[in-house]
Amino acid sequence: MTDGIAVDTHEQLRIYQLISQAVPSALHNLNEQGWADYRWRDYDEGYVHVEKKTWDELTSSLEHIEVQLREEKQAHPEARLVLLVQGVATPSFMGTQLFHASANGRKEVFYAKREQATRYSQVQAWLYQVGKHLEVVHTSTLEGTVQALVAMYQNDQKEEHSTFARHLRSISWQPNPQVESLMAIGRGIGIGEAK
Repeated sequence: MTDGIAVDTHEQLRIYQLISQAVPSALHNLNEQGWADYRWRDYDEGYVHVEKKTWDELTSSLEHIEVQLREEKQAHPEARLVLLVQGVATPSFMGTQLFHASANGRKEVFYAKREQATRYSQVQAWLYQVGKHLEVVHTSTLEGTVQALVAMYQNDQKEEHSTFARHLRSISWQPNPQVESLMAIGRGIGIGEAK
């Protein structure tokens, strides 16, 4: 059915190593062929490709990222494109406060690293508009990104899913003929369903 997750050669080797521990994967020159950073086939043999961007990149050049996403979408219009945003950011007085996970210690803690002049609301508005054209997924850390990619890949290998199945069942309702008869009695005199 699939060959696993293809990882672009420009991506961090650590991501490839972690993905390889969970699912089949291989390094490819995806970007040079117009693909995003990660690619796989779903159960229907259609392509899914994922472009990973960090909050550092988002606050540096939304225009550049938009051009890149448009080119990837145009190069492979039949494929499903996903934007994965990695990192943690909050609004700040200057624009956007970027956070990074601590590199050591028993507990992972996020600390403020630097502020960017790009307004947080501007990035969120841009992401909202992007979401109208392709899927947008958020992760906090590199490990979270790996787990999200593996989960998306594994879910794309399934033909059917049960998400919302109990809430979106089609209702087959047959009205009681006796109740219908009673409701029809009052027609024209201001009682029953016509009221």
